[in-house]
Amino acid sequence: DEKERYLATFKGGAGTYMTVSDLNFPLSVNDESYEATVSLSPLPQPVEAEPTILQLPVAQQAITPEMIQSKSLAKRAQLAADKIYEFRNNRNEIISGQADAMPSDGAAMKLALDQLASQEEALTAMFLGTVQKSVEVRTYTVYLPDDGAVSRKVVARLSALDGLVDANDLSGAPIYISITPQTRGELPVNEKGITKTFPKGGVAYRIPGTARVTLSYDDETLAEDTFDVAQYGVVFGLDPSLFTNKKAPSYLHFNPLTGAVRELGTVTE
Repeated sequence: DEKERYLATFKGGAGTYMTVSDLNFPLSVNDESYEATVSLSPLPQPVEAEPTILQLPVAQQAITPEMIQSKSLAKRAQLAADKIYEFRNNRNEIISGQADAMPSDGAAMKLALDQLASQEEALTAMFLGTVQKSVEVRTYTVYLPDDGAVSRKVVARLSALDGLVDANDLSGAPIYISITPQTRGELPVNEKGITKTFPKGGVAYRIPGTARVTLSYDDETLAEDTFDVAQYGVVFGLDPSLFTNKKAPSYLHFNPLTGAVRELGTVTE
């Protein structure tokens, strides 16, 4: 939120420093070695679709020249059905030992039967169809413009032909995100229950709230979890003198997603 700007004032000569991200988000104070990484759930690995049996060489072996030359779909279907019957008949003759040219041994018989089965499967697939499966991994970033709830916002779409597509691509059915606030960040209070005031020149940090996030598609829930959300929080500050104490200066690590305090400790040599 670019409207949230704060001036942290440190005592001169203390050598205190702050690191920020490329987008000018604060990452740490007095610790330039801090890696502001974010722990993400493991994602599946992309997997290309395997070729169907109709895309394998065995399909070309099963298709006869008559099927290729015929311009009639019904005729090609009849030729394919006749060929399937021929494969089954040949297999039965080999198994019963009545084939004109019997395989020489068990290994040769297995090879012949496997070849007949594969060619039959390829021709049968012309009638039953084929299935190809692949895994595609994409990452979507959703910007929430305010601190209110989000109800069924289209985050992406799923197309029967193109898979995952952008939210504005109407070729796909919508995938919705819903965000329901669970808790709101609250300012700290003193021992008397009075809200503390922001320290002068303090190092601002955010106390986030939480929200339940749901992804749904075709009236089914794809994923659901609870997360810390910066938009549902409040901003408070740490006394700048913590970081300029010459005997025991403090360091601070920010959560890069929410601006919350991830770790506050004392610098050690």
